[in-house]
Amino acid sequence: MRRMGVDFQQLEDVTEVLIRFSDRELVIPEAQVIKMQAQDDDVFQIVGKSEERNLTISSEAEEATPVTTSQTFTEEDVQLVANQANVSEDEAREALRGAEGNLARAIIALTEK
Repeated sequence: MRRMGVDFQQLEDVTEVLIRFSDRELVIPEAQVIKMQAQDDDVFQIVGKSEERNLTISSEAEEATPVTTSQTFTEEDVQLVANQANVSEDEAREALRGAEGNLARAIIALTEK
């Protein structure tokens, strides 16, 4: 394969692989990943057991528990955003939802009001 211009590399220290769809995620913890480079493209071979998580939350579930496994952020993330932006945890949680779990975007959105 190397003679044909295809290079293989096993990626070390992979803790998880995440494939995100519009409404769910596939998480592959402790995945074995091989990267193949052929011409201008990268091809990845991923081996491991996957777990599926939904990204949508019903309003009833949101009221019952402040943080669920379907969210893309943790309670620690909420506290960090709230402290950095000097807002309530509810405001921080809402900003994290709007930023799809991206802490920096949530903080920026809250501080640029």
